[in-house]
Amino acid sequence: MREQGNFRTGLSRGGLGRRAIAAWPTLLLAVTSAASLVLLPGAVGLPSPAGSIHAAPYRGSTWFGYYSDSWGGCSGTAKLVKKPFWSNATGIGGFAYATKATACTHPVASGGTVSYANANEQFVASIPIHVAKNGAHRITLNWTITISTSQSLSSSKCPTPVPPSTNSYCSSSTYLFLYAYGYLRDLTNGSSVGSQNYWSGLYNDSNNQSSINCYSGACSYSFTYGRTYTGGPFHGNTSFGWLLNASGYQSLNASHRYVVIVDVYAQSYVGENGYLAGTAICDVNMATGGNGWKLNYLRIV
Repeated sequence: MREQGNFRTGLSRGGLGRRAIAAWPTLLLAVTSAASLVLLPGAVGLPSPAGSIHAAPYRGSTWFGYYSDSWGGCSGTAKLVKKPFWSNATGIGGFAYATKATACTHPVASGGTVSYANANEQFVASIPIHVAKNGAHRITLNWTITISTSQSLSSSKCPTPVPPSTNSYCSSSTYLFLYAYGYLRDLTNGSSVGSQNYWSGLYNDSNNQSSINCYSGACSYSFTYGRTYTGGPFHGNTSFGWLLNASGYQSLNASHRYVVIVDVYAQSYVGENGYLAGTAICDVNMATGGNGWKLNYLRIV
């Protein structure tokens, strides 16, 4: 088994450990159109008149990245293809990795017949903004994700149990979750304004399971099945918008320092256990060949 973590930062340094996905809220899809909008490059961090729109370069933004991977058993592998990154000049961030697990041909001391790999990657960017007057403001973050993923799962026969054992159990799986979130942070008093709408993320989970029972020399499958919880691999691009409504007690103060924070995270797991042959794969490319996560613009009203 092998685990590692690393950070790559822009102007700031920091760290972020693993997160429990189950603790994140249920998300709803939101879409915002960028049609008929005039972009003002490089204006972020300067006084912002009502209705101003800002695009890259995002001067003064800072960021950090995090990754970890681990694998074990007889033939699990995880490869960091592209470390997390963010560009102030383009407003583009991303990462890429590959995970694979192949069924064991024989038990190994480190994990029996288990073969697995997992990977986690993340980047977090903080973009400074300034409001010209006190009061309620609405901030829209429009972004586009372009991604290519590859997931596959194959499994052959689950072996007949060898006496004195009377049962064989086999399983295999491939799992992918990609999440992004945006919010406003007041650096002067430490308060935050979350988005009114949420992106549902990308999620895919497929698995196979089999079990054989033997009694008095007669063996039979007690069950065998496969499931896919969502569609399949993801390809192409989609645009979304977050709306941050700073009003009421969360109204903004022109004398305060603010940053808009975007957080993009992906996690994958692949595993093979017990089958005589089989392979589980999950590859994610959000970094090369035109793929990436891009902040198209910020709009402050």
